[in-house]
Amino acid sequence: MITIFRDNEYIARGRKYKIYVDDVYRDKIGLLETKEIEVSNGEHTIYAKIDWCSSNRLKTFIDNKDVFLNVGATIRNGLNLFETFKYTYFDTKDYLWIKQTSE
Repeated sequence: MITIFRDNEYIARGRKYKIYVDDVYRDKIGLLETKEIEVSNGEHTIYAKIDWCSSNRLKTFIDNKDVFLNVGATIRNGLNLFETFKYTYFDTKDYLWIKQTSE
């Protein structure tokens, strides 16, 4: 099982991120939510999307143990117009991040 927690952030507070496992949409996650997604054993690629922007693609291996992930926005302060412009139009695959954690 994959357990995903969404970080607290200013950007997109009222919106949900779409979670994909192996390029298949699996669920949406809101601010400070935790979601559990059942997956089979083996290697999986997980990423998050919002509109045309996305996170890095995280490869993880499931072997009868739960995997814990965090997801959030790269832009920490919505008042930084340069960063907002950069990640919205040029670095769209880095607008969000997803990483594995210990719990």
